[in-house]
Amino acid sequence: MLDVVAIGNATMDAFVQINPETYFRPRKKKGELFFLEGSKIEVESLRFFSGGSATNTAVGFARQGLRTGCLCRLGRDEFGRKILKELRAEKVDTGLLLFGSDATAFSVILTGHGLNRVIFAFGGATRKLDQHAKQINWNRLEKTRAIYLGSLHSSLSLVKRIALFSKKNNILLAWNPGQSELREGLGLLSPILKHVSILFLNGEEAEQLAGRGDYKENMKFLSAFVPLVVVSLGPVGAAAFDGQEFFFEESHPAHKLDSAGAGDAFNSGFLAAVLGGEPMQKCLENGVNNATSVIQFLGAKNNLLYRKKKRK
Repeated sequence: MLDVVAIGNATMDAFVQINPETYFRPRKKKGELFFLEGSKIEVESLRFFSGGSATNTAVGFARQGLRTGCLCRLGRDEFGRKILKELRAEKVDTGLLLFGSDATAFSVILTGHGLNRVIFAFGGATRKLDQHAKQINWNRLEKTRAIYLGSLHSSLSLVKRIALFSKKNNILLAWNPGQSELREGLGLLSPILKHVSILFLNGEEAEQLAGRGDYKENMKFLSAFVPLVVVSLGPVGAAAFDGQEFFFEESHPAHKLDSAGAGDAFNSGFLAAVLGGEPMQKCLENGVNNATSVIQFLGAKNNLLYRKKKRK
């Protein structure tokens, strides 16, 4: 019996750090980068780390002491083997993983001093999970207390199937939809949301889905569909609403090196505390602590926190 299974994407990420002087132009607007055609850009450092919502949260749950499984699709290549090895080293159950002849997903993450990251993403094997749903070991998936579902970057068919499966088998479903799902709009998502126990969004996503502007109003609106709405608010903090009461946790001061994986870190920390029976404020605190730790280092899972053992 597993405590939680993380379902979603798995990638290998190349973090490319550059000096801001490399792309600086005197009249550039905030948020713009400039690279001249034919130029050669000097790179300060290049490092490879695994990423993706499924592997990030799976490792996050495992480090929080939960019996964790991971369901995603990898290629039968060097990167796929590396991700498999890392998951096993983190004591994540890999029996639900799927493999294909296509390449493992790969991303190039452009980051640097004060640079808001830019990601070049190749979907590869991970984005075809819905096309291979027949290969999923659904009998094994039944044996879990909770499912954490990240973005699948594909059609809603598999999302719907997982939602119905969770409801039928009395499995807690926590969902963090990505842009591919959110673009479908509330009309298509509402039948899925009625089977979701916890909805994870960031502030912009909550506004996109609810359209109410103020994050509290967005959360109130979405609580008509989901029992617990949790919204991460970046440098401000994070909030949760259970239909009756708002809970809020401020962010903690920290040197931010890169934000990749911050959302996954927060979500895994929060859900781990929920499954551990912690009160809502403690769940938010656990999530914020986890995200704060991750943003100070490169790599989406390198500095995920381990659960502190309680003193007897």
